[in-house]
Amino acid sequence: MEKSTRKKTSSWYRQLSTWKIAISATLNDPKLLKKAISCGYSKKDLESALTWHKEILELDEIKEVAYGRKYAATDNCIQAKNNLHKVYMRHLSLARVVFKKDRGTLEKLSANGKRKSALVDWLSDVRKFYNIALSETEIKNIFKNKGIAPEELEKGIELTNEVELLSQTQKQLTDEAVIATYNRDEKISILRNWYTEFNATTKIVGKEFAFDFNSESKKKNAIQD
Repeated sequence: MEKSTRKKTSSWYRQLSTWKIAISATLNDPKLLKKAISCGYSKKDLESALTWHKEILELDEIKEVAYGRKYAATDNCIQAKNNLHKVYMRHLSLARVVFKKDRGTLEKLSANGKRKSALVDWLSDVRKFYNIALSETEIKNIFKNKGIAPEELEKGIELTNEVELLSQTQKQLTDEAVIATYNRDEKISILRNWYTEFNATTKIVGKEFAFDFNSESKKKNAIQD
């Protein structure tokens, strides 16, 4: 309900409503329609403009759904990343203590540097850590002796894969949301340009038509309100 109210008070939505009322008023009034036709706008032109109006609303719904999916994917990705971070930091902290005097092993585990800020780089370090910890028997046994079973290290790989997959999904859905917004805005621009020209052209015909058109539009608006 809140989203619907916010949308209806937005600038583009108010403009859209105004355009629809004006076009519908012209179509429904024989006198206005006749004068519109004399300005070069056929009934089919006006009906096409109403079709654009309908398409804009449909595209806006597509955009809303796309952003809903994108936000859900973002939340899932953040949750998965937090789960991985909790597990990984526990294993990383242990490795830094156990291999404190073994810089070679710390280097192999990517455990002796600062955490990468970019997600893709951080995941690369995490994946390297677990791959080395599981593939090198000596390191795996040291972890096991310190209470970290191979299954826990494998869980780290699983969580890494999950975050990577969810991150890709998030990016894909973000792209879809951006495209959906672009498609809607492009159609709004088309109708806005058409209506601006239509309004300017019909007013050029003479004060009588401009007066009739505006008063009729306001009348239709009052009825709908």
